[in-house]
Amino acid sequence: MIEIIKHIAAIDFPERWGNFLENIIAKIRDSNDFQEVYGSLLALYAIFANYEQSLMTGAMLSELVTATFGFLEIFAKKLLDDYGVAAASALHVILKIFF
Repeated sequence: MIEIIKHIAAIDFPERWGNFLENIIAKIRDSNDFQEVYGSLLALYAIFANYEQSLMTGAMLSELVTATFGFLEIFAKKLLDDYGVAAASALHVILKIFF
């Protein structure tokens, strides 16, 4: 599944999937289903990984960072309040996004 997201992110994002980032953030913020949250975090990581691999900088990367980093910091702090295996898995992906 993540390979499909990476492919979409590399080819179609943001031109054809302009609201993809907003949808991912909404899923992470609003869902009570860990699988949806975790899958959304992986999708977000795929977007950042594509930009990292292409060494792309500029407006789009700046927009991604602005739209996600503050939110992910708050979300990570909430995960620490209810720490367990699931939270650790989600935090691992968040840290990969930050790095």
